[in-house]
Amino acid sequence: MRSTSPTRRKSTASFADIFEHHGRLDVLVNSAGIAIRKPAVELPLADWERVMAVNATGSFLCARAAARHMLEGDGGRIVNIASIMVSRAASIPTSPTRPRRARW
Repeated sequence: MRSTSPTRRKSTASFADIFEHHGRLDVLVNSAGIAIRKPAVELPLADWERVMAVNATGSFLCARAAARHMLEGDGGRIVNIASIMVSRAASIPTSPTRPRRARW
């Protein structure tokens, strides 16, 4: 099953179908993610919400739906994968010797 932006109903139904067809669910690998490369001070709220919907909420909904079926069976494993992009979150170059301050 692949889904980059699961809805509550879709993710729950997909796991129910898998569990019904196979009688068990052993593993879930959450690997969906998007990034919008803009400085935080320029990022529109709608873009932030879209990123969080896919990266956080989507992973949570899939993990919750999968766990419910895993608990009905013999258990299972959930693996959440994050991108290396997390280490590149600050895309604005800064000097290591001069701190940046916001001006109001």
